[in-house]
Amino acid sequence: ADPKLIPGEFVLLALFDGIRGCSEALRALGVEPHADYSSEVDTNCRRLIAAKYSRCVQLGDIQKVDRAALQDIVVRHGVQRPWLVVGGSPCQDLSIRRGQNRRGLAGKKSKLFFR
Repeated sequence: ADPKLIPGEFVLLALFDGIRGCSEALRALGVEPHADYSSEVDTNCRRLIAAKYSRCVQLGDIQKVDRAALQDIVVRHGVQRPWLVVGGSPCQDLSIRRGQNRRGLAGKKSKLFFR
């Protein structure tokens, strides 16, 4: 743990975590979660998470995280502790930077918005 960070009492569950925008904001505020979980599929992002957030438990693909795994996390940390659940579905198919290849919410990645 970084001695400059204040240990928080909350559990962080970051879905579609990418480059950990929420975690970076929390660090900028000087706070770290009591427990830290991430769901991300991109290999480079997962490497970055492992390198910068060694306490973070990586859950992998959110589509493969089942009810039992989530219940285990809740049992481990309890419901008395506050939970911060953050994330945004993948935006690659929504980005204007894709130009004419943009598929919108019908795209392979962005359709996760509806799940």
